[in-house]
Order: sequence, then C-alpha cells, then structure tokens
Amino acid sequence: MPEDQTTPTQHAARGTRHATLRSSALGVWLSLLGGTAISASLNAQVGENTPHREVYWNITGGWILYPLLSILAATLLYALYRRMQYWQLGKSTVRTDRIPQRIKNLVIQGVATHRLRRDPLAGIYHTLIFVSMVMLFIATTLILIDEEIITPLAGLPLLRGPVYLGYSLFADVGGILGLIGVSIALYRRYVQKVRRVNWDERWEDGAILWGLLFLLVNGFVVEGARIAATEIGVHDSWAYWSPLGFVFATLFDAAGAGDRTLRNIHQAAWWIHVPTVFAWLGLLAFTKLSHIFTAPANAFFKTLEPYGKLEYASDLVSSEVEAEVFGVGKIQDFTWKQLFELDTCVRCGRCSNNCPAHIAGQPLSPMMIIQNLKSHMNEVGPILIDAKQKGEPLPVFDTMVGGAVNTDALWACRTCGACVQECPVFIEHIPTIVDMRRWLVLDKAEVPETAMAALQNIEQRGHPWRGSPFTRTSWMDEMEVPQYDGSQEYLYWVGCTGALVDRALTITQAVVRLLTEAGVSYGVIGSQETCNGDPARRLGNEYLYQMLVQQNIETFNALNVRKVVVHCPHCFNTFKNEYPEFGAKLDVIHHAQLLDHLVKAGKLQPKAGLNQTITFHDACYLGRHNDIYDEPRAVLNAIPGVKLVEMPRNRSKSYCCGAGGGAIFQEEKEGRRVNHVRTEEAVATGADIVAVACPFCIQMFEDGIPAIQPDESHRLKAFDISELLEVSVVDRPRAQRETAGASGD
Repeated sequence: MPEDQTTPTQHAARGTRHATLRSSALGVWLSLLGGTAISASLNAQVGENTPHREVYWNITGGWILYPLLSILAATLLYALYRRMQYWQLGKSTVRTDRIPQRIKNLVIQGVATHRLRRDPLAGIYHTLIFVSMVMLFIATTLILIDEEIITPLAGLPLLRGPVYLGYSLFADVGGILGLIGVSIALYRRYVQKVRRVNWDERWEDGAILWGLLFLLVNGFVVEGARIAATEIGVHDSWAYWSPLGFVFATLFDAAGAGDRTLRNIHQAAWWIHVPTVFAWLGLLAFTKLSHIFTAPANAFFKTLEPYGKLEYASDLVSSEVEAEVFGVGKIQDFTWKQLFELDTCVRCGRCSNNCPAHIAGQPLSPMMIIQNLKSHMNEVGPILIDAKQKGEPLPVFDTMVGGAVNTDALWACRTCGACVQECPVFIEHIPTIVDMRRWLVLDKAEVPETAMAALQNIEQRGHPWRGSPFTRTSWMDEMEVPQYDGSQEYLYWVGCTGALVDRALTITQAVVRLLTEAGVSYGVIGSQETCNGDPARRLGNEYLYQMLVQQNIETFNALNVRKVVVHCPHCFNTFKNEYPEFGAKLDVIHHAQLLDHLVKAGKLQPKAGLNQTITFHDACYLGRHNDIYDEPRAVLNAIPGVKLVEMPRNRSKSYCCGAGGGAIFQEEKEGRRVNHVRTEEAVATGADIVAVACPFCIQMFEDGIPAIQPDESHRLKAFDISELLEVSVVDRPRAQRETAGASGD
C-alpha cells in the first residue's frame, strides 16, 4: 500500500477523531481515571479488542538487546571489580555494626536523598530523576519478563487488558517525571548558573543530563509513532493511558504522517534509542553517575557516631608495639571507607560552598581535597594493585601530602563539620584531613609555627595559652568555690580557656554564681585540671592527646567523678564522645543544658529585664557536632525583655567563628579572617548583643567586632549566655556586675 493510502475505516476514524477529542477529552480522562466502566468492558473483551501491544511490533532484530545487555553487564561488573581493588588498598575498618540503623540510613538518607532537602530545588530534581529511573527500570524489566518468561509459559501475556493500560500509564508517568527533573537540572546549570555547579566542570556533567533528556524525549518519539500507527483512530481509549506518548502521536497524526512514515520514524528512533540507552548506562562505570549506587552505599557505611568524634586505631601510649606510621601520608594508609568516599564524591561543591575557610577566601576547598586524592589514587593505584597481587611490598609514594594535597589547605580546616553536614553523599572530610595532619606532625614534624608553640605549651604546662598571666585558680580570687571531693553531684570542669584567658574568667565566675544560686551540688579541682586534649588531637598530635586522656581519666577515677559540667563545647565534645573510647564513664553536660534545666525547674528565676535585641551564634562543637540548639536559646528567651533574632546562617547551617580545629592558635595568611565574616553577619542583624555558649567564640567575636565596627559608641557586644542570665538572676547591684553593658540601663 502506498505510504499515505489507508483503509476507508481508518480514514473515517481519523476524520472524526479530532472533533471527538476536542469535545470529550476531559470526560474520557475522568472516566478512564475512574476506571470502573472501562475496566468492566475491557475485561469482557478478548482478542484484538483487548488492550495489548507487541513488544517489538515494527522492529526486526530485537535480539540485539541481549548482546548489548551482556556487554553492559560485563562492563559494569569489571568496573566495580576494578574499583574494589583500589578500595582494598586501604586499611580495614568496621562499618557493618548496628545493621538496622544502617539500613535505615540507606533508605532514608541514601535512597530518599534526605540531605538534599537543605537545597529544595536540587532535592526536587534529584528525587524526580531517581523515581523516574526506578519506574522506567521496573517498566522495562516487566515487559522483558512478560515477553521472555510469562508469555511462553502461560500462553498469554500478563500485560493485557487493564493491567496493560495501568502499565502504560505507569511507564509514561515515569518518563514525564524524568523530563521534569532533567529540565530543572538543566535550568539550574545553564540558566541560573549556580556558582558551585561549575567549579570543576567536566564533559561527563553535560553528557549525563543532555543524554538523559535525549533518551526520554526519544523514548516518547518511539512510543508516539507506534501509538499513531496502531491506536489513533482505532483504539483511542488505549492511547489515552499513555498521556505523553499520546501527545506525540497526536502531533504525528496532525502532521499527516502515513503508516509508512510512522513505521520509518519508529524504526529509526528505536535503533537510535537502544544503543544510546546502553551507552548512557555505561557512564555508570566511568563517571559520577555511579553515585546512584555509591551514595546509598555510603549512607549505609557512614559513621553512626556524632560528627565531632575523631578516632584512632592504635593505643599510642599503653601499647608496647611502636606504630610503623602515624596518620596518613600514603594512599594505602587510608581505610577502605575513606578510599570508597573518593569514588563517591560527585563534585557538587556543597562542602566547599559551606566551608567557612573557603568562603573567606582561604586555601581550602574540601571538594578539591577529595578530588585531588582521587586523582592521586587513580595515578598510583595500578602500581600498588600490581605489587599487591604479586605479593611484593607496596611502593612508597610521598607525593600525596604536600603534592596532590596542599598542606596550607589542611591547616586552614576548622573541623567545624559544615562540609560533612552538607555533603549529600555522606563523605566524612574531617577524619581524612586530620589523618593527614597527624602524618605531618608525627612523621614529618611539619607544623605551623604558632600551632607548634601551642602544642609545646600543652606538653610543658598542660594548656595551650603561652604567656597567660593567670593560674588555674586565679579566677577564684575573692570567691568562695567548693573543692570537688567526690561527694558532690557535679564536677565543674573550668577548662584551659575558662581559667587562663582574661575574657573567659567572667564566664567561669558567672557559671559558678548561677550554680551556687540554684543550690547545685558541685565542686572544682583547680590546679588538678589539665588540657582535655582537643587542640592536640585536632592539630594532629595524637600521641600528646592520648597522654592527656590517660592523665585526665586517672584524675577522674581517683576522685570518683561521674558527672561533669563544662562550658566549653570542645571539652564537652571530647569528654562525651571521645573519652569513652579510652574507658571513661562520664555523664557530660554542657552549661547551656544545665542552665536551661535549672530555669525550667524554677531553681533559677530571671527577674531583671535586659531590654536588648540578641542574636545567638551556634558554636560548631555544640550545634552541628552535638545537636544542641534549643537549650541556649531557651535560656535567652527566659530573660525578660530579650528579643531574639537569628542570623541567616544559624543552627546546623551556622557559620564557624574561626577558632576550631586549632585554628585559634594559627595565623590566617590568605583571604579574610573567618571571624570577621561571622561578625559582619551578626552586625547585620541589628542586634545589640551576640550571645554565645563557647569561650573560643567569645574571643573570636571580641577580636572581630572592633575590626568591623571601629566606632566604639555603637559596637555590638559579645557575651556568654551565663553572663546574661547571671545579670537577670543574681541579686546584686548592677554597677558591680561585669556585664553591666548588657543591662540596657
């Protein structure tokens, strides 16, 4: 039959079709979605009148799918096997404990892309694309099973009648969701031009998106040509169940495409579609598209401990076996999990986009550290794998730290956790960075001069503050402070900063007055305190840290300490999360938690109003690392006259003050000072006071405020929450209070 010659029945049907469509499309859709009458009639139909379709219909040579599928499977399996050889270069680590929790993480955080909710538009398009791919995979698998297994065995296909119509709708919805998702992704990349997206642009990024868009559109072209040739004007009620395929079919029909043209379009589009599908899926083996699988896997393997907890595999103090290497100086010194993370990174830039050092223009990009390590692994990996397979000693490549990874970037890290918090594929940057610091400190003795001075002071004097004029008990002068003897409920751990830094002394005194006012059973140990070890561990001196841990645990045990109150988040995090690994059994509470409890229990009653606008700064080691956000705000809200306003970056998105990770003991040589950036954000709120719950943060704001606000008469003031609460609670003349400036009088 010539191309445009059709049967009289087809001409008649197509001649009336457009009018029918215009007059009753809505009614047809409503009836189809209701489904009862249509389903009943379809169930009664048999043979050609039963909704169905041939799998290959217009295609000869559909067998080509099977060799292509075999090639794809072999490629993906080999790629997985090869990457596993890289990961196995790393040291062992256990990430298979607490299986129920890990499965929950895999489903909620990995598969459901939980963290992308922090970036709503990105979360939407990732979810749409992922759901689309799952739906289309199910649809493709069903039709292959139906064709190759069910039909030969049962004599009838499963996908017929209402089941086929439901299948058609399911598949089309999957494709539509994919098109919406890809369109949003392309809009963000090429129209919005989200800054972080193009930091490390590669050919694969465009290939993944444009390739998927092409496949989805081309798939509907294939479907539309088939529907136009077999259902339009003949089985219209079938076509409605493929909504977007029906739209394409309508366009072909409106263009007057005849049967031969439709068959040619169908064949050409199909033969383009099939190899392109397999080529696109092949990107799983070579590009970041593999995160479809590695991201959920990394969610399963992610640490179940607080992000503020660092670990070290060896006991450096008690063990009689001397470590061969400290920290990580070679790729094989990492754990297999850390190497796996290198392949999981998708270069999205969220870690760097939220890194305080990077934002301030300092030489740190967490994303590039991971990517540079991956490049180094790819460079030396084949040589190491070959040596391992031959049973030979692994070659030593000292080009990683200081070569592939810039040491200035390592020292710029505040260990604030913003990178870990924001990473949508659950990479744990901090342990990787600290591991390389350990190698620099303990193996190479390469430490920034000012950081080395702090470490030496800790080793010699038990605290990092060189040149401090105070002793551990100076703050007690003219105060009656009970000594801890084991009979009290709490040991109040003052800490190095609380005892030895001038600005922090008033915080310590305010806490003591509040504890006394509330009738809390507590005591202090004064000169028996020594550094908890946090600065030493974060700066890479693991040996010094473990010595301090051992010393402090011996002190706690000797005094029968079971409950500890601290006002420093770094002491809190170290005692609570890291000391138990060394045998400590402590109930650790931060002063924000205790003060909140005492206020709510009526043991502390704020009376005097401050009449001030206050913005609260979330300390990284209190908030992000230990999830304490509400208690300090509750303390402030309990004070009469306080108006609390938030900075744009608050709670888990809070911007670091710049002190963490030992950075307070280092010079900032490039970019802006991190504390100046944060001070600007506090000033921009229009608040009178920036309140904190960390003595390090107080120091950083005290330094930053004069730089940002040179005019003393209109400066923002920085106070700890205990100082503000003490002003409102303790009954003594305001003229005598250290924090009189906060009163508003």
